Amino acid sequence: WGVRNDSNAETALGILVRVSDYTPPFRSPHNVALIRDLRLSDVLLRFRVRSTLDTGPHRDCCVFFGYQDPANFYYVHLGARPDPNSGQIMLVQDAPRRPLTDNQRPVPWGDRWHDVQLRWKAETGHIAIYFDDLQRPLMQVEDQTFGAGRVGLGSFDDMNDFTDVRLYGR
Repeated sequence: WGVRNDSNAETALGILVRVSDYTPPFRSPHNVALIRDLRLSDVLLRFRVRSTLDTGPHRDCCVFFGYQDPANFYYVHLGARPDPNSGQIMLVQDAPRRPLTDNQRPVPWGDRWHDVQLRWKAETGHIAIYFDDLQRPLMQVEDQTFGAGRVGLGSFDDMNDFTDVRLYGR
């Protein structure tokens, strides 16, 4: 991870290598940046993301929430072409990730900046993720496996820049 500035003077937190040295205990993302000392159960997270390397059908970024520990958390995988392991809202619970959704809508990655928003309410289990269209969720599901937890950004194994990160919650 590192801070980068582009030609438009945009400052961003960027993933600098495709696969980090981190090895999760179960099959799940390798690039994870979590906010320290903050556990939330009601989250509105907004940010802009730009993919900096086209890796094809699984080009992605991930949004983490309800993070308890490296073996227990939710994440949204915003993969370019959805399948059971990509482009889904995922649950990691003492086992390899498993999809909570059956999303069929592709994520329209390109080389430009994209607006992303996550809404999560642990009390009701409502999870919704928005990609560019902030009025209609790309995916949504209800699940109450985890309560308050950490929040973060990252990727399964791709390179991204993140900017304008805004987190609201309790």
